[in-house]
Order: sequence, then C-alpha cells, then structure tokens
Amino acid sequence: MLPFISFQMVTTRRQRNQALVTPNQRNESVEDSRNRHYGHIGSSGIRGEDQEMESAAPEGRLDRMERVMENLMTYVTRGESARQPDNVLEQYRRQRPPTFKGKPGDDPSIAEYWLEQTEKLLRHLQYNDQDKVNCATFMLEEEAGRWWQTMERTLQQTCSRQESEDDETPITVWEAFKKAFNAKYFPVSWRQEKSWEFMNLKQTGEMSVTQYDTKFNQLIKYVPMYNADEWQKEQKFLSELRIELQQALSTWTVDSYEEALNKALTTEKNLLRVL
Repeated sequence: MLPFISFQMVTTRRQRNQALVTPNQRNESVEDSRNRHYGHIGSSGIRGEDQEMESAAPEGRLDRMERVMENLMTYVTRGESARQPDNVLEQYRRQRPPTFKGKPGDDPSIAEYWLEQTEKLLRHLQYNDQDKVNCATFMLEEEAGRWWQTMERTLQQTCSRQESEDDETPITVWEAFKKAFNAKYFPVSWRQEKSWEFMNLKQTGEMSVTQYDTKFNQLIKYVPMYNADEWQKEQKFLSELRIELQQALSTWTVDSYEEALNKALTTEKNLLRVL
C-alpha cells in the first residue's frame, strides 16, 4: 500500500505545480528560455543545449522517482507471492525429500525411517504445522497416497472439533497426522516386539561396545521409561555389558550415559591390549 500512495503523491505534486503556472508566466518562461538559447549559441554553440538539459533535470528526476516507486511495488508483490503455499511446497521439493509408498507387507522400519527423515527436514525448514502436513503428505504415493485421501477429511474434522470445544491442550494438525500415520504403519504387535527386543538386549561375546551402543539406541525409543530417564538408561546399559566389562567398571562412579559409554569403550580397549 505504501508504494502506491507514494506514486500518487509524486503525480499529484507534478499536476499541482503545473496548475499554479498562469498562461502569462508560461509564455514568459518560454520566451526567456528562447532568448537564453539563441543569445549564447553564437559564442559557444553548446551553452544553450546545456541550459536546456539543466531545465529538463527536474523532469528527469521525477521520472526516475516514478520508476523507483514502480520497482518497489513489484518487489512488494513478489514478497507476498513468495509466502504462498505453492512456493513452500516447491522449496520443500527442492530438498529432495524421501517418498513413502506404504506397500502391504513392508517392514514397518521403512515407514519409521521415512517419518524420521521427513520430520528432521521439516524442523530444519521451520515450517508451521499446516505446511508440515501439506509437504509430508505430498510425498505419499501409491497405497500411502490413497490412505491419506481417505484420512485427510477425518483428521481435519478431529482438529476442528477440538478447537470448537476449547480443549486446553488441543493436538496440532501435525501431531494428529503423526498419530494417524503411526497407527496405520506401526502395528502395536511390532512395537511390542521391539520393546521386548530392547529388554532382552545384551552385549554378546562377538559384539563390540560400539555395536552394542548402536543397537541399544535404536531400540530404546520403543521403551519410553528408559529413554526419558537418564539414570535408568545408564544403569540398563551397564547391566547388559559383558561380565568382564561390568566387573572392571563396578568400582567407578558414573553420572551419565555418555560417561558410561566412554568408560566402557576405554575399558574394552585396555582389555584387548592385555589379551
């Protein structure tokens, strides 16, 4: 709105100045200009042209100001269009996000990986919740795309109902999408299986501390009790190390999971040197 007003001010000012000049003043001005031009052209041949350029300078400055106003209006218009949803989606697609097809019988870890990578990218781009859903669901193909077509309306109705009921802690549209996606592609039986796998995880004779740590952190997210409590996480990790490592670490005080891991790695390296 500001560029338009400024352009109007420039145009109006020019018209007002022209209107204030009387016919006699306009004739006198033309006659004076003619006398100045022909009075000096004989001596220099150039001076008259210079004076004409000087008299035209204010007009040229006004034209330049008009062009600046037009360019500013174009810039503002572009800024508004850059924030449209289509451009958000285009920016997201340029990042080459992964697609998900949701084929029946696929390992649930494929869906898990897709959601993890998608959420990581969306968090980096700092999109709002609605843009997150729009971008993520655009990458759903085949069976997953058809599932979303049937689920989208239900999801929108759920979020709208919560808003109308003035829920103190309403679930966001992005959280609602993740909940529906997990319910579809992460069966309860599969989650329970991963939970039991974590509870039974031990460092076997051929497993290094690094390999044990990798598997430990892959599975702990299925058991929130351990994942949310640093002390329980640390104790669980230490209790499932090989017996010789447990004995070597039993006399040490450990205050965090990272410290437990570092001491286990150091102890393992020392034991390998002895052997």
